Amino acid sequence: MIKVPEVKKAHLNRAGVTVLLLFSLMQNNSMAQQVDFDDHKPNLIIDVQNDRWDVAGSEYKLPIIVRAAIATKNNASEFYSTRDQFALIMQESLERFGLNNIAVTVLVIPSERDSLSQAVEPYIMDDEELASFDEVLVVREASLFQETISENDHSPVYFDIARHRARMIRTSIQVIADFYDFAQETNLGSMPLWAEYVDRDAKKSKAEALKKFEKKLMLELERIYGPAADVLSARDGHLVVGMGKNQGVQKNDWVEIVEPDRIISREEDTYLRDGGVVGLASVYHLMDDSCRLRVVRQWSEHQPGSWALQRRGPLFAINICVTPSLFVDYDQYAVQFSGAAERSSDWGGGFHFIRIRDSQSHNDYGIGFSGFTLWRFHNGRRCNWGIKGAFDFDIPFRKDDDNNIVSSVLFSFHFGLVNELVLSRTNDLLFLVGYRHGFKNSQWDYSAGEETFPAYWQGHAPIVNNSGFFISVGYRWLVFL
Repeated sequence: MIKVPEVKKAHLNRAGVTVLLLFSLMQNNSMAQQVDFDDHKPNLIIDVQNDRWDVAGSEYKLPIIVRAAIATKNNASEFYSTRDQFALIMQESLERFGLNNIAVTVLVIPSERDSLSQAVEPYIMDDEELASFDEVLVVREASLFQETISENDHSPVYFDIARHRARMIRTSIQVIADFYDFAQETNLGSMPLWAEYVDRDAKKSKAEALKKFEKKLMLELERIYGPAADVLSARDGHLVVGMGKNQGVQKNDWVEIVEPDRIISREEDTYLRDGGVVGLASVYHLMDDSCRLRVVRQWSEHQPGSWALQRRGPLFAINICVTPSLFVDYDQYAVQFSGAAERSSDWGGGFHFIRIRDSQSHNDYGIGFSGFTLWRFHNGRRCNWGIKGAFDFDIPFRKDDDNNIVSSVLFSFHFGLVNELVLSRTNDLLFLVGYRHGFKNSQWDYSAGEETFPAYWQGHAPIVNNSGFFISVGYRWLVFL
């Protein structure tokens, strides 16, 4: 069984930490013939326990940037490896996180040292440079390789032609990093990272696995250097986490609940289960070094050992809603902005396209604008209920009996019962059942130059009215600024 020690964040200096990422990466670009792998089982099992000080005497080099080496006619580009590629990916992730003072290096494997040319010497870091860093993140073990597996059972494909035609490519990435304090010669803990992706196309499989790896890396960096803390207790949708006023937390702040990768053992099988953000909570009670949260949405379970990540930016939503003509001959296709998503009181507005059948049984098409307010009387982890009130300002178009393109104005308001079903971290399914009251109108006009003229009708002017019951369905995207 793999044992994964937690990172000891108490030893990390968040206000100026320099991290050293050391990679020893094994890659197999050909299709590896492995056995006894299932969909979630890692391709390489590594014991990540390492509490010994065993990095002294090793050599480290800065990652080689191919384009820079070629531009300066430096032969170091010939020694560019996958280790350098991963180091550069790490460096870009750290810069995006705002840790611009972090240095990234690659471990020089002793067996490769003799083959390195003089062109690589400028990249080697000496002991004095290493000693200048407060703390070091040493990536001790890493691998990236691909294998061909069966589409049905996800076992490796060998010589069965029929199964080979239905092949899938699995890309697996594993990295184990150790935190060190070089000044005290202390190992502070380990950080294992694992990512895997399966696809028919080898390039897409590798690209998506790398994206997954970067996402997990960013979460770990936010856990260590960002406003994050462990979940101390959880009960009935309420959590207590170890950060409060002294850490800059404020009431009503958003906090994401993160489940770490789990090591699952069933009988004689051991595999890794992907973690990630599993819920969203809001701060409702503050203390000096802790706070209480209410979970407002949750799409996956979290267990003891999960942690909380504070989100500074506001949360808003974009809704796409469709109202078909079930009870009234009126269709609406709306895009709306929600300014206080997941709060008890919400508001927003947007625009929409309409189709309405007038009193002459003619289909009129047009555009409109709307505004709404929403009171959520039940904020559940998986489902929300609320009462919505809104107004619509529609402008339908058609041709009059003189072939002029004319328009009218239709004002209406509606209210109804809203149901929001949580699908994932950022997606919800929306339902609205309500009644719309429209102020029917028979006035039509058109513009010619700067003047406006009434429409011409041989008989009575057509009337537009959208009063009646309706059902609306929609999809919502939540966005953090």
